[in-house]
Amino acid sequence: MLRDGTPAHVPPGRLVVSADGRLACHLCGRWFTHLGAHLRRHGWTAARYRDAVGLPLHTPLCSEDMSGQIAARQKRTWEASAQARARFEPGRLLARTGELSRLSAAASRERDRSGQLPDAVRAAREQCLAEGRATQARERQARLDASVAAAGATDLPSLLRARYADGFSLDQLGQLTGLGRSQLRAELVAAGVEIRPPGTNQLVSKQARAEQLRPQPACPFRAPLG
Repeated sequence: MLRDGTPAHVPPGRLVVSADGRLACHLCGRWFTHLGAHLRRHGWTAARYRDAVGLPLHTPLCSEDMSGQIAARQKRTWEASAQARARFEPGRLLARTGELSRLSAAASRERDRSGQLPDAVRAAREQCLAEGRATQARERQARLDASVAAAGATDLPSLLRARYADGFSLDQLGQLTGLGRSQLRAELVAAGVEIRPPGTNQLVSKQARAEQLRPQPACPFRAPLG
């Protein structure tokens, strides 16, 4: 069953390809080299079909052989027709400058805000975002583990306790571990460390140092009395 209640002859969410490269239609179960052209018999558009069966927006609806033939035919048309090249030249200029990507992203955001973005596209984006965040988290953890090992500690809490007891400031601990201030404070509290008040590791505060370094106005010359 598809999302709109239409009976499905093929499992939604993917294209089923035969051994000879043909695609199965989710609506009737028959096989075609050009599924996009076949959809007109059902009265469906390619966009509606992709959304209903849970396919990303730009998934090709034809076999690899057919896709290659279409690309070759378009290339021949491009090379032989000056009119075709002139028709596509504005788009080529936009693509070359990056403006086409910006316009496409803006249009996609507008479709998302208006509720027109296909569910399959939204799900694919959310999956990519989740995978990217997971990759960043693994990389941060690997860098942190390397920093702990390089410092000769067995784990992060023991490293933080030892260095903080040696007088390391939060800035120095951040440089050592790559953690931000808020995360460092949370890790120190979790390690059972009582955080010192600001300025404890320094003789004077930042504001006091700034006052000391500020140029003093020269004393005006006073003529002697009498």
